[in-house]
Amino acid sequence: VSRWWVVGWFVGVLYVFVEMLADSHWEHAWRYVGGAPWVLFALLAVVGAAGLAYFGRRRRLGWGIGLTLAVLTAPLLLGVLYFGALRVNAATASNATPTRYELRSDQRLYPLDSASKSPVLWLDGYLDYWATQKEGTQVDVPMVKGWLGFHQYDINSLRDRYRAYYQAR
Repeated sequence: VSRWWVVGWFVGVLYVFVEMLADSHWEHAWRYVGGAPWVLFALLAVVGAAGLAYFGRRRRLGWGIGLTLAVLTAPLLLGVLYFGALRVNAATASNATPTRYELRSDQRLYPLDSASKSPVLWLDGYLDYWATQKEGTQVDVPMVKGWLGFHQYDINSLRDRYRAYYQAR
C-alpha cells in the first residue's frame, strides 16, 4: 500500500509542477473567476488524505507511516484539486467564447453584453496594471462554464498586455 501511495504522491507532484510551469505554453491558461473554492478543496483534501490513512491502516500500514503520508498528501491533493477542477470544468464546457469587457472606475471589468450572463472580473493580481488603464478600456476575454458550474477565464488573452506593461516599468 505505501509503495503505491508514494508513487501516486510523486505523480501528483509532477502533475502540479507541470501545470504550474507549462501553463503559459498551452492554448488556454484558465483561471478561476472570483478565486478558487479553497475551503471546499481543503475539505476534500483532508477527507481524501484521512481516507487514504484509514485504508492504509486497514492494510496494516503502521500509524507513523500512514500519518506521515497523510500529512504529505493533503497539501498535494489541494494542488491537484485546484488544477484538476480547472481542466475538468474547461473540458466539459462548450467552446471558449470571447466576452467583451469594459473597465470601470472601480477597476473591475464588466461585460458589455448584459445578456451574456458572464461574471464581473476582478483581476486583483494585476491591479497596478488596471489602475493605469483608462476607464472605458475594452478587452476580449475568453470565458467558459463547464459541468462543475463555475466560470473561468483565459489569462492568455491578457498576458501580452501584462508583459508589455511590466517590461516597460
